[in-house]
Amino acid sequence: LAVHHNPFATFPALSRVLDRAGRSLGLYAGEVSVAEPVRQSLPAARPGLPRPVILNGQNLSTSAADKASARRSFGLPEDSFLIGNIGRLSEQKNQAFLVDLLARLPQAHVAILGEGHLRAALLEQAQRLGVSDRLTLIGAVVHERVPDFLKAVDVFAMPSLFEGMSIAMLEALA
Repeated sequence: LAVHHNPFATFPALSRVLDRAGRSLGLYAGEVSVAEPVRQSLPAARPGLPRPVILNGQNLSTSAADKASARRSFGLPEDSFLIGNIGRLSEQKNQAFLVDLLARLPQAHVAILGEGHLRAALLEQAQRLGVSDRLTLIGAVVHERVPDFLKAVDVFAMPSLFEGMSIAMLEALA
């Protein structure tokens, strides 16, 4: 089964080539997409190939921690307006927007839970804007810590350029 989380046009070039090759060789017994727009973005399937949309499921637990102890557990400032984000550090997730936002909101602090190839670029951007003391890149944590992170923040921000059914958003809403 091929599982698609993002619109086809956003796949890296090599992934698009390999996906098309897999289609033409009949390697897929079916394709699953996490949202209807993702399914619609895919190249045509061979006739009779199952292509269901299965929305992401998630066990939406909440934290028993209070805000101050949740912040301490992540090394976050207790007295700042805290904007939180969860996601891999990538162009799609658009965390650079949040770093830019810090330059306009001197009372705010941004904390991002996740890891990715843009880590160094985000730190460099924060340094260039003079806001590195108000940006915390926590990195990856075990999933059970996510509710505590969400308890720690004042606002959850998701500046993604595109998403299917966002698990991070569902968790933040819970």
